[in-house]
Amino acid sequence: MARIHRAAAVLATLALLTGCSAAVGPAPTPTDVKTMLTADPTTFDPARGLAIDDYLIARYLFDSLLRHDDGGITGALAESYEADSASEYRFVIRDDATCADGTPITASIVADSLEYFAAPDTGSTFRVLVFGVGEPTITADDASRTVSISLSEPWSDLPAGLTLAQTGIICPAGLAAPEELAAGTVEAAFSGPYTLADANPGVGYRVELREGYTAWPDYAVPVEGTVPAAVGFALASDPATVANQLRSGDLDIGILADDNLDRFASDDAFELLLTDGVGTWLVFNEREGSVFHDAPELRAAVASAIDRAALNTVVSSGRAELFDSIVSPQIECALDGGDLLHPFDPEAARALEGVRIRLIGSNTIGPAGSGNEYVQSALREAGADVELRNTDPGTWVNNLVDLGWDLTMYGDANQTGTVSASLSRLLWTPAESGGRSVGAADNPEGTELMWQALATSDPAERCDYLERAQRTALERTDVIPLFSGSPTVVVRDGFAAGTYAGYYDPTSIRILP
Repeated sequence: MARIHRAAAVLATLALLTGCSAAVGPAPTPTDVKTMLTADPTTFDPARGLAIDDYLIARYLFDSLLRHDDGGITGALAESYEADSASEYRFVIRDDATCADGTPITASIVADSLEYFAAPDTGSTFRVLVFGVGEPTITADDASRTVSISLSEPWSDLPAGLTLAQTGIICPAGLAAPEELAAGTVEAAFSGPYTLADANPGVGYRVELREGYTAWPDYAVPVEGTVPAAVGFALASDPATVANQLRSGDLDIGILADDNLDRFASDDAFELLLTDGVGTWLVFNEREGSVFHDAPELRAAVASAIDRAALNTVVSSGRAELFDSIVSPQIECALDGGDLLHPFDPEAARALEGVRIRLIGSNTIGPAGSGNEYVQSALREAGADVELRNTDPGTWVNNLVDLGWDLTMYGDANQTGTVSASLSRLLWTPAESGGRSVGAADNPEGTELMWQALATSDPAERCDYLERAQRTALERTDVIPLFSGSPTVVVRDGFAAGTYAGYYDPTSIRILP
């Protein structure tokens, strides 16, 4: 039987891409490890990354200040940090870190890079997850190797935000040449363990280990084995082809999220790293004009119409883990809210008789969007008049933004590993008004609890607020939690990789004796 381990996942949004059909191209050679990207990176500037492949390659090339680890957050470029409050933070930069050209990474270099990340002109889509709704003031003291961050509004998620690959520190040569940085041609820009050796769009990529690099994250239990001197990335998005390449040895590490995983489940030659970073929900549009605006009884009826276990079978053959709240139970402060979820009850669902529902979804939710079709069928069985738009991911996003919908199957990619990152998709200002809320739920109690959680640096208080906020969203049926939507990392025999607090770190890949 394959060795199975659970991880929470930095690879989150890849789950939304499994419907792509591009073939696997040959990985550049020579390499010590052959792995994959789903598509060409759109940029090598970590702060401007937009797609999962941008974030994956950034993790190799740029070090972040912090990383997730079992039991909490640990140092990477920062050897330690202190939260004086939810608004005041101090980070001590390690003394052995250098840029790829040998330039020592000082506190000033770190501060300059974070200023670039935070600048409105940079346009990072992750800025708000890192610094929150206020303005950061970032200062450096090179003598003490300390970077101080003062926030105009409290944001207790800042340390988790600084684990993101998107906050990777860009060295001065990269900041001085932004166009070349984006193209990946400024080797001295890199602060991470690898440099970009080959970039062949449409074919593959290759990174090489920096000689003398020592600034590895301070993981409690690092992965044993030899650090690969070179890693090759094939372009691989068709799941069946990825599975074939893994079995043939053309890939050493691959990523799958469909029935092709069954080919490895009973094979000792492979290790499976399970991930939980994407939660799949049903989200209601609660804006004026939607049938679910100010209609908790109809939202409850939809919940009663859905057999979550049956839907899980349709989407993932039952492999995904059912959620009792909006995030994986592996995430700190996740609510055990099973008692708040509506059981499958066809009789209660009859309240939907004659109700017209506009359902939208991506056709990557189950084979050919079969998850969306199941929801349509279940609601029709309850008597609702359901119009389904089951489209490719890009069209689904456009439909979501256009607001002409009532219900959607939503894949929430939680890259910071915090409850508040997911709650903000429900309880914050609506997306069209500059916030993150997808459904624009009118839930002032839950929203206030979320902000209270973000304003405290006390872990117990934060969890109390977050659990109560989750409870309000479930009691009001602002959301129907379904199951994990994340992919699985498949590791071939002879190789190993690390999972820390459930997060898969691609730079932890090692070659076994």
